[in-house]
Parts: sequence; structure tokens; C-alpha cells
Amino acid sequence: MTTEEYADTLLLANPQSTTTGLLFLLWTINTVGADSYLDYWADLMDNNVTILGSWGDAYAAYSEEEKPMVVSYSTDQVYAAAENQDMARHQIAFPNDQGYAYVDGTAKFAATDRDELVDTFTSFMLDPAVQQEVAVKNVGLPTVSNASLPEEFAQYAHVPEEPVQFGYDALAENLDTWREDWSRQVAAK
Repeated sequence: MTTEEYADTLLLANPQSTTTGLLFLLWTINTVGADSYLDYWADLMDNNVTILGSWGDAYAAYSEEEKPMVVSYSTDQVYAAAENQDMARHQIAFPNDQGYAYVDGTAKFAATDRDELVDTFTSFMLDPAVQQEVAVKNVGLPTVSNASLPEEFAQYAHVPEEPVQFGYDALAENLDTWREDWSRQVAAK
């Protein structure tokens, strides 16, 4: 996306305030490394990437054909098919066959006096039948691997060959710094 063939073609939501933008930022850090991701972003900016305030703004600009590509969810075709949109405009591609894994989760706070209730709710949420329902209603992917999806949904929900994901410790240690450095270099322009 930093080469001449991709010049002035990409719309992106702001990584400071959106999930899709943040996941793209994390993908770039994983792909080119924490020491080089700001150089990659400098190249993106030189290639005239457009960064908008929200995913909705970026997707609306894409829908209005302001640019031919938008960083979005890998389930966009599910919505497009349900709304009888032009499927030729809603193609999914993963750079380097990779995409950052967008996973919903649930967690217990370290200090709680209701461990049993939290564990019961977590078990409920991770049940495959519940995950199937949540995925369909959220136009997302299940958090667990043993949840099946209805065929009309599954045919349009794409999963990258190589899901990318940082662990909790890496994010807890680095995420604020990565975002602040990105903000100083990119958002400040």
C-alpha cells in the first residue's frame, strides 16, 4: 500500500478512536516491526492515504467512491449481501494474507467478590450456540472455534490465512506508546 500502484487509493479510520484503525495500526506494527512502523506510516502518508475520524466516515467515503479501498471488517460482504449491494464493490483482501484478529472477549477483574457469577456468565458467553448468535447479530466472527455459522452468513464472512494478534502483556506494555508515537507523527500533520 506504499507503492505507486496504490497511490491515493486507501481510506482509513483513525487508529486513535476506532477499532478498525487501531487494528490496522497493530497489523503494521506486527508486519514491519515496532522499530519501523512509523516509517511505514510515513510512506502511507506520502502515498496520500486518507484518514477519517470514524469507521462510518471512512466507509461512507468508500461507498461514495472517493477512493477504491477502505480498511474495514472482513465480514463486510455479509452486510453488503443482506442489503443487496453491488458485491463487486465489496471484495475482501488481506495484505500478505494477514489480518488482525478482531475478537470479542470477556474478562474478570482481579478484585471481585463474585467469581462464581463471572465464571457462569463467561461460560454462557463462550457457549458455541451463543457465539453463533452473537456473531450473526454483530455481523462478526465467533470468539470460539467450535461455533458454526449459518451457510448464508459463512459464505461472506472471511478469515485471513494468518490471523495476527498481540498478547495481553505486549499490548499492556506497548499500546499507549505506539499510539502516542503514531499520533505525534501522523495525526499531528
